[in-house]
Amino acid sequence: MIKYLVAAACLYAIYFIFFKKKSVIADKKRKQDDSEETVECNRCSTYVGVSDVLMVDGKYYCSKECIER
Repeated sequence: MIKYLVAAACLYAIYFIFFKKKSVIADKKRKQDDSEETVECNRCSTYVGVSDVLMVDGKYYCSKECIER
């Protein structure tokens, strides 16, 4: 019985070292890439990612509707 437990523990360790570790590293890189700075819309106070924000006269807006108001 102890032989089976030791063998199972060894197989789990081998799986974790060679296969699971790669996915953990990939998840950490993915989380770092997903983070983006946000800014507040000058009109409606919602937060928008910098890549999606509209800037007019030095002020940030979330949409054309907020600019036109």
